[in-house]
Amino acid sequence: MNNYKKSRYILHRIYKMFRAKKIRFKFDSNLKKDRYGQVVHDYELDGWLIRLNPLDQPKEGIISTMIHECLHILYEDKEEKEIIQLEKMIYKYISDQQRENFLILVSRRFKRKYNG
Repeated sequence: MNNYKKSRYILHRIYKMFRAKKIRFKFDSNLKKDRYGQVVHDYELDGWLIRLNPLDQPKEGIISTMIHECLHILYEDKEEKEIIQLEKMIYKYISDQQRENFLILVSRRFKRKYNG
């Protein structure tokens, strides 16, 4: 499978996780310095919470960080170096329309607190 097809396949798997509603996102500016994001188990959801540092992001932007953290969930056994390679490959082939679609899907997965 070439890198373009592989990146589309992995992105499709990430979308599938979103549809299963097993991932939530939350902005957290208290993450350690040089930490763009972090995956933690969300017991309330019985899934995953991805915490994102809105104040410190790589030059590729927050979409790259979101993809990176989702890859950690998909490939729990892969080392950081392999995750970074996959992230860069996907980011290279993702179109502007796919970036927009990704942000729309992610926006629906932000953890919200309800008062009332």
